[in-house]
Amino acid sequence: MTTTTTPRVAVLGAGKLGGAVTALLARAGARVSLWARRPEASREVAQQAGQGVDVVASIADACRGAPLLCFAVPVEGLREVARAAGEVTTGDQLALHACRGVETGFVLPSEVIRAETCLKKIGALGGPLYLDDAAHGRPLVAAVGARFDDVFRAVRALTANTRVRAHPTHDLIGVELCGAISNVAQIAAGLAEGAGLGETDQGTLLVRGLAEAAQLGAARGAEAATFLGIAGVGDLIPRQVTSTRRNRHLGREIGQGTAAAHAMAAHTALEGPVTAREARTLGDRLGLKLPLISAVDDVLWRGAAPAEALERVLALDLSLSF
Repeated sequence: MTTTTTPRVAVLGAGKLGGAVTALLARAGARVSLWARRPEASREVAQQAGQGVDVVASIADACRGAPLLCFAVPVEGLREVARAAGEVTTGDQLALHACRGVETGFVLPSEVIRAETCLKKIGALGGPLYLDDAAHGRPLVAAVGARFDDVFRAVRALTANTRVRAHPTHDLIGVELCGAISNVAQIAAGLAEGAGLGETDQGTLLVRGLAEAAQLGAARGAEAATFLGIAGVGDLIPRQVTSTRRNRHLGREIGQGTAAAHAMAAHTALEGPVTAREARTLGDRLGLKLPLISAVDDVLWRGAAPAEALERVLALDLSLSF
C-alpha cells in the first residue's frame, strides 16, 4: 500500500463498528468511502464523523481503487459483501475485518474474503476494541493478525496520529479464533450471571473458554502465545469487568428464564450462537474435549437448562494447558 497524505479507505458497513472505524479514520486524516446496506445509516455516520467521509451508493464504488478495504459487517453478511467487492478488487489491495464469528462449517472470515475476492493480504482486528473509548478519545487497544507485513504498515500509517495501540502478530487464525470463541465464553458468563452463579464461577468459565479456544487454535495451526496475549487474555479481562456486551446480555436473558429461541430471535446479528454450534461440531469431528462450548451449544440449540449445563462444566478439573 502506498501511503499518501490523505490515504483512502473503503469501509463496508455503518453499524456500531463501521461507524466507530469511520470516525477514527476521519479524525486520523484518511479519506473514507463509506457504504452500508441502508443509505440512511451511512449518511448518519458521515454526519457524525465530520469531514473526510464520502457516502457511496455501491460496494463497487467504495472499493474501486481504495488501497485498503475494511469489512465492518457481521459474519452472516460477510460473504455477500465480499462477493460484491470481489467484482472490482485487485490483488494489490489490502483488507481488514473485525468479524468475531464463523460461517457454517467453521469457515473463518479471512477464508470467506479470500474465497470471494482476489485479495490475499488480509488482516483481522481483535482484542478489546472498546469502541466507546475511541469515540471519547481514550486509548483503543487492538491486535492485528495478518500474514503480510504490508497490512501492519498500513494500520500503523493510518493510526499514527491517533490513540490506537495496535499490536501486530502473524497469527491471523489465532486472532480470529480468539474473537470468535470469546463471544461464546461471554454467553457462558452471561448464562451464569442470569442463573445466579457468582463472579468466581463466571471468571472460571471465561478461563475455560480461552483454553478451549486454544485447543481449537492448535488444531487449526494457531500459536498458543496468541491466546495469552492482547487477542486472548487481553480481550477477556476487560470483558469480565463489564456486563454491557451483547453476547453476555443474550446469555443473561436466557439464564434468567427467557427461552433461548426467543432470545436469539431478538438478537439476530450476534455471532456467538452460531460459533458455539459450529465450534462444537468441529470439536466433535476432531475428537477435542470442549465442555464449555458444548454446554453453551446445549443451552442455545438443544434446550438444556443453563444452571445444570454450567454446573457440569464447573465440576470438571480445571488443570488447563495452553
